[in-house]
Amino acid sequence: MFGSLPFLALEDAVRRHGPTRVNDAITDAEVQRALARVTGGPDHRENYKLLCMERWFSLVYVAHGRHDYEVSPGLAQRLRHTELRGLSCDDLHLPHPCIQLRVPIEAGITLPDTAGPDLPVTGLLLAEEPEPGRCWRLCVEASRHDGQRTLNLISVSLPAGQDLDTALDSHESKAQHAGEHWRAIWAWAMNVVLYATSGGVREEVWRNREARQLRDRLEKLPKGPKRDKLREQLKAMDVQRRVVLGPGAVPLEAPPQGTTGRPLVVRTRVSGHWKRQPHGQALAERKLIWVQPYWRGPEDATAPSGTIHGLV
Repeated sequence: MFGSLPFLALEDAVRRHGPTRVNDAITDAEVQRALARVTGGPDHRENYKLLCMERWFSLVYVAHGRHDYEVSPGLAQRLRHTELRGLSCDDLHLPHPCIQLRVPIEAGITLPDTAGPDLPVTGLLLAEEPEPGRCWRLCVEASRHDGQRTLNLISVSLPAGQDLDTALDSHESKAQHAGEHWRAIWAWAMNVVLYATSGGVREEVWRNREARQLRDRLEKLPKGPKRDKLREQLKAMDVQRRVVLGPGAVPLEAPPQGTTGRPLVVRTRVSGHWKRQPHGQALAERKLIWVQPYWRGPEDATAPSGTIHGLV
């Protein structure tokens, strides 16, 4: 019972301060008193603080409407091989203050595990805190081989007008979790957000069967009191909406092995990237266009093995 006091205090703090900044909630006087009451040494307190931060993500996710995104396997793989060069922090904005990303194995992003092989990331919660001090906060979930889950909490500052690579390099130079795993997770998540906010192909599904049936009934009814009543009933339901990104995206397949006996020629994978495309009146405006990764070279050539060109 007493162990849950910090979480109850955190819920009250989020209601008072709003679901905007994690530090406002964690440093709230009531939360700090609850932590002092139930924790022992510094390590115990730090563990509780991390659990409170995880709980904050859940509260913010619910408060902002439970925006749930599923990335198709083909799109996940292609975005894994897309670079972020030439972008600024101003190009990155979440479609909602907090979103959930469901990560397929094809994304190829992992967390290190000291007890064994790297752990595949299965889900991400992203929250964007506004200016001043704009940043993205990320809660990473990975599956352990024994069925248990592990969490990793990361945040990156996104100063207005700053080059994105500079912001990530600055964070990497300071962070204890810096390394290829961290950078790969961030790059993939940012590419997903750019895809979602730049007109990428999507499909909306409702996982609540009752809501789907009610929607179908509503579409067949003519205008009138009965239709209005069903509409209000549907508004009150949790339809469990999920947006599937890239539903028709084809995986970036490895090229076939060469068998012609000709001199060795290889195919190389050209990384995808984001391009600023002129549009609008007199083409004076710019919008981001995704140039997808592709293979370059003869179709029957081999792919170099054990290099950066190998698929993940």
